[in-house]
Amino acid sequence: MQVVNDLKKDVAFHKELISDSESKRYELQVHITTTSDQLREDTDEHRTYQEQLIAETDCLKQEIQQLKQHQGRREQEFLHTLEDMNQAHKSKVDSLTREHFDKLSALSNDSQAKTERL
Repeated sequence: MQVVNDLKKDVAFHKELISDSESKRYELQVHITTTSDQLREDTDEHRTYQEQLIAETDCLKQEIQQLKQHQGRREQEFLHTLEDMNQAHKSKVDSLTREHFDKLSALSNDSQAKTERL
């Protein structure tokens, strides 16, 4: 009779152990499923954020390129303006130099003529 009771206790113990094991297995499966779903959701959010950052970066790169082009055009316009001003200044200096030379020549000729008369 003792053997039968021991066997009944062993069976009850193993049933409880199996039941507990099944419960823990189910909890683990739920945890794995929940974690997997959360990882999938986080990955999707990160991917979306990354795509937004890439799009923003591309827009900023285009804007930088446009600004560089605009700056290049402005620099070229400024250089042309400086060249035009330099040319105008050179023309004015040349004109004044000719004028000065002509007046100097006239004065020199006048002075020479007066000297010859004396």
